Amino acid sequence: MTIGGCAQIREGDRSFYKPAVKLCDIACRLRNAIEPGWRSNSVVRLRVPCLIFATLVGFTTPFVFAQQPQVKPACARPEFPLFEPLVGSWDVEWTNRVSPGKYLISKAISTIDRDPIGCMLTEHFLGERGGEPFTVLMLMNFRRAEKLERMLIDSGHGQMLFFEGSKNDAAVRFEWQRDLGTRRVMARHDYKDIRADSFSTVFSLSSDSGQTWEVVEQAKYRRSHSRVGRLLDEQ
Repeated sequence: MTIGGCAQIREGDRSFYKPAVKLCDIACRLRNAIEPGWRSNSVVRLRVPCLIFATLVGFTTPFVFAQQPQVKPACARPEFPLFEPLVGSWDVEWTNRVSPGKYLISKAISTIDRDPIGCMLTEHFLGERGGEPFTVLMLMNFRRAEKLERMLIDSGHGQMLFFEGSKNDAAVRFEWQRDLGTRRVMARHDYKDIRADSFSTVFSLSSDSGQTWEVVEQAKYRRSHSRVGRLLDEQ
């Protein structure tokens, strides 16, 4: 559909920077509303400056954004320097409680990545539970000075758990709780012995408001030196 020649701008100049061409189209419509009788000569007079403008915007905008360096912000939480070296691929010895007092030791793998321009670490954990694949997605946020935040979701429960963390002696402890009215269910996840090539975690659960605790998971991480691990690090 052609409205006073405006379609010539929209259809003929799609290769130019779209927002600028859209401005040209708006200007064209305004001119058409003011002077309904204008036609091809007016179109030519309007198209030339519009297309020059579109060309300049189209070529300079990427250049301007390219000049802005992606500076990594300073992460507010003091624990960040301890965790940042953990980026990479890991082989994991995973001890998982299958029933009260009974544990199963298995092998798992993990990849920890950093948000390129932020203060967040992401872990993707893959193991096996009950003969089925078991996956965990974990996010740690070191940006807020007030508290260390952590979010965890696994394929066994499908529910997001939000933890708050702090340094606890030689470990970093993340804690979660849910009020059930007569009692609280509480969890704590400790990161211990953190080194560049190894660290360990212990996940404990209390169903009686913290009076007693039971270890439900333990994991020993070792830096992966396998070919698969190297390929994951290169992604």
